[in-house]
Amino acid sequence: MKKIINGVLYDTATAEELAEWNNGLPSYDLDSEIEILYRKKNGQLFLYGRSAYDDFNKPWLDGTICEVIRPTTIDEAKYWAEKRIDADDYEKIFGKVSEGNDLVSITFQLEQADWDKFQRAAISEDLSVDEFVKKTVTKALK
Repeated sequence: MKKIINGVLYDTATAEELAEWNNGLPSYDLDSEIEILYRKKNGQLFLYGRSAYDDFNKPWLDGTICEVIRPTTIDEAKYWAEKRIDADDYEKIFGKVSEGNDLVSITFQLEQADWDKFQRAAISEDLSVDEFVKKTVTKALK
């Protein structure tokens, strides 16, 4: 499937399929759902979905099967993957995940404007906010 969204082409035929989830029903069943996470050659992620639901959640009343492409951020893709695929497949896509034994949790507050800048900076480097924080802190400690 090809779709242009905000002037950008998303094509399932040329993107790399990373992971697939389905609800186990045969494709001819109107309650069948499938979601596939793709990565474009430039690293951009997107989800492809096919179901009788528009944008993965609004049912079509006439029983039409709907195909949807939705661009995703890395954080959205990780959230989707945590819910839809097993841990081994997750780590194949996003890398090794800590078991948490060596982690320390911190909490801090930022003004909304600073938080918005921080999120934009993470996105511009194609990093999750967690990854961007780690990178920024590690760099500051050198």
